[in-house]
Amino acid sequence: MANDEQQRPLAAIVGERLKAFRDARGLRQADVAAAASQWGLSWARSSIAALEAGTRNLSLEEVLILPFVMDDLGGWDQPLIEPESWIAMTPTRGIQAKHLASVTALLTTPQVLLTATTPLRDMAFGIRKAEQEAADREGDLYTWQMHAEDEAWRLFCARVYPSLPYKEIAHGANLGSDLELVTKVAKRIENPDGGPASWGLINVLSRALWNAPLQEERDRRAGERGVRGDRALQSVKGHVTRELINELNAEAAKIWPVLNEIFGELSPIWNDAERLGEWADHARAAASRLYRRHQRAVEVQEFEASHPEENAALEEIGEFLKAARLAAGMTTEEVAEAMGRTVQVIDAIERADWLKARPEARVYKHISTFAEAVGADADSLTDAMMRRLEDARRIDRGDS
Repeated sequence: MANDEQQRPLAAIVGERLKAFRDARGLRQADVAAAASQWGLSWARSSIAALEAGTRNLSLEEVLILPFVMDDLGGWDQPLIEPESWIAMTPTRGIQAKHLASVTALLTTPQVLLTATTPLRDMAFGIRKAEQEAADREGDLYTWQMHAEDEAWRLFCARVYPSLPYKEIAHGANLGSDLELVTKVAKRIENPDGGPASWGLINVLSRALWNAPLQEERDRRAGERGVRGDRALQSVKGHVTRELINELNAEAAKIWPVLNEIFGELSPIWNDAERLGEWADHARAAASRLYRRHQRAVEVQEFEASHPEENAALEEIGEFLKAARLAAGMTTEEVAEAMGRTVQVIDAIERADWLKARPEARVYKHISTFAEAVGADADSLTDAMMRRLEDARRIDRGDS
């Protein structure tokens, strides 16, 4: 998170930006005060001066009305509050401006008991503890927390939804534009460990269930109802949203143990940048292994369906190699040591899984090395198996 110099009260940030706006437009403080009066704000020139100097507080109502005042003065091609700005909410809590929408949405929605103390709650609303200060600008704790959080989601997807392309949901890519809707729905997803679900979970589940953001799926279903009129459409959208919440809850019930286990590992190290970095590295490596394993399984499945004769030949070869090992009185551990491979690879060769959907040269090498390890006539045995394999390939290709 930002350090004390970077984290400032909202009024100070707004005052600084208001001055930048006024300078860009060539306006006087009196001009701003006059425009504000048209919106019922009893601001004098001195009020604007105090605001720009950071010595005047702002009420919520004043903050909400200020963009309208600026619009009357010609508008601005920049935001009143820059998204990356850090706002000091209290002496112990701060928030980045880009998360304001999710927090203010809590003002107009029914409240739930927020008892969670895990990173899941922090991620849902973007609020961070003030003591999460930077050791330096490039390696601050907040950056490591976000990095670990990102790798946690990657690992979660690799475990639960390995066919879901992670890059298509990373960094909220599937959230859509209606973040207020996301926040409302997230609060209705029932985490058995307490507290609301996060935006991240809505992001992942929406992609897994509907291949679309929550808002897009709601609007699609509502549009299919064929209603007319704004009031009727809003009613239908509300009904559809409840349907989606039920579907999300049903799916979430299946994955809470995995999700809470992964993020539970982050809780005790959440304020330790070094341990977060180590955890993130291990999580990324684990996710990569799972994704590779899934991709391999998909390749084998597609191979079995599209190459039935070659698949049958490879399974015969696997059985033959296993029989050769047993005839030599060798264990899979002994063959693994002789080949310099793991026992899991030897088992996979004997099942033929390791041979399927592989380049011909690699298949030849595995067969030859296995035959040599069990003391068979490797050359003749390998040649015979490869001829059997080529015959099967011709049949799959439809060659005579």
